[in-house]
Amino acid sequence: MKHFTLSLLALGLSLTTAAQAQQARPAPEPLDDFTLLVDSLTQHLNKSKVPAGILYDRAQGLSGLGTFTASVPSSGTHFQQSYLDLTSAAYAPPASLLPHTQRQLSDLAEGQLRAGRLPIGVLDARFGVLDTLATDRGNIYESGGLYYEGCC
Repeated sequence: MKHFTLSLLALGLSLTTAAQAQQARPAPEPLDDFTLLVDSLTQHLNKSKVPAGILYDRAQGLSGLGTFTASVPSSGTHFQQSYLDLTSAAYAPPASLLPHTQRQLSDLAEGQLRAGRLPIGVLDARFGVLDTLATDRGNIYESGGLYYEGCC
């Protein structure tokens, strides 16, 4: 009977903790001017096929994830910039992929270093990029400074 009671108590605590974690999820960071500009230019394009809801062109791309490969060296700074790029590029950041704000990510890494541990991060994300030849191919066209699907 003790085991059953402890299990229910543990289940109750874990459900309470999970509920609090969902409520405590930070608000998304405000969009920067670059992202707002890209959003305004592409507002008429269908975004339903963007992998994982992340269009890399919405971020300034300072981390260079579009050209990053396994043979390119990385660092903690690069990881944080990549994370920022992905959160900026996401239309609605999925909690499972991008659960922290930039500040929380830095705090987590600093806490690990203070505890004598080496923080290691892995970003495994799918994202889309705009096809640079889409206008040449007639997939999109520009009119009045905005982009539309199809041919003129």
